[in-house]
Amino acid sequence: MNYRNGVARVAALTIGALALTTGVAGASAGHAGSPVAHGTVTAVGGVTVAGTCGTAGAAGTFTVTSSNNATPPVLTSVDVDVTTATSFVNHKLASPTFGDVCVGDTAIAIGANVGGVVTASAVDVKTPAPVKPEHDFGKVVDVGGNPDTGTCGSGSSGMFTIDVTNGGTTVVKQVDVTPSTQYYEPKVTGATFADVCVGYSALAIGPDVDGTVTAGLVAIHVPKPPKPLHVAGLVTAVGGNPAAGTCGTADTVGAFSVTYTDNNTVPASLVTRTVNVTGSTPFFDRVVASATFADVCVGSKAAVIGTDTTGDIDALAVAVTPPKAPKA
Repeated sequence: MNYRNGVARVAALTIGALALTTGVAGASAGHAGSPVAHGTVTAVGGVTVAGTCGTAGAAGTFTVTSSNNATPPVLTSVDVDVTTATSFVNHKLASPTFGDVCVGDTAIAIGANVGGVVTASAVDVKTPAPVKPEHDFGKVVDVGGNPDTGTCGSGSSGMFTIDVTNGGTTVVKQVDVTPSTQYYEPKVTGATFADVCVGYSALAIGPDVDGTVTAGLVAIHVPKPPKPLHVAGLVTAVGGNPAAGTCGTADTVGAFSVTYTDNNTVPASLVTRTVNVTGSTPFFDRVVASATFADVCVGSKAAVIGTDTTGDIDALAVAVTPPKAPKA
């Protein structure tokens, strides 16, 4: 029998003997005079932050908390003192120490109980299985709580939110990034949190706790720019008004409708699209020196270069041809 298995067997035999002589309750953490403390490590050195651990080779204190079978359960905590002579067992480690006793672990401590504090001769500690990493992919809808398009991360720590769609259901996931988070973006060397922007898509890989992913890796997908369009047709409405002669207003934000033949359909069909313009959109008219939106009128013809945004066309430039004057 090796030393590690020997200590584990001693712990099991001790707990069994205690259960027979004083009852199962007498072997649980918090029972007065019990030489055994058994439960979840809830503090090390008085610190309750998850992952806080003891110091290898040093003396110190940790706290274990257990619950009974009552409804609701009653929580009981016991402080455990370890010395430089305390032995440690962990079936996953060859030479465990107090440095391997961490908040969130499960521990059994055997030793003298004086005044409700167990001075441990031996401690059997079990590290919980790591949380399985999630793979969450979705559109970035805010960075640092800011939903404005183009907002990007900054610094080495922060958060962003993605909309994850699975089976027709969309779930909002918060992604936390830390200085150890790695980033990947095709064709970008040394990607960082600054490359995560609202409107992009991202794959976050890391443990998910209550809907928040702590990312070990973030893969960034930058969407392709909108497809440029070139259409030419008849202006059939300005500002939603189809009355003949209705025109736009110079140097303002507005919209007009253009109707044209779409030869990409079989058979070819008439299509009407809304064209959005701004105060800085350039206009051209072969008979007007400084054309503006005011030269776009129902009945005139317009050629538009722009980008497709969910069905509308955001104009980059508009060329206008006024309607021909009626023959005398």
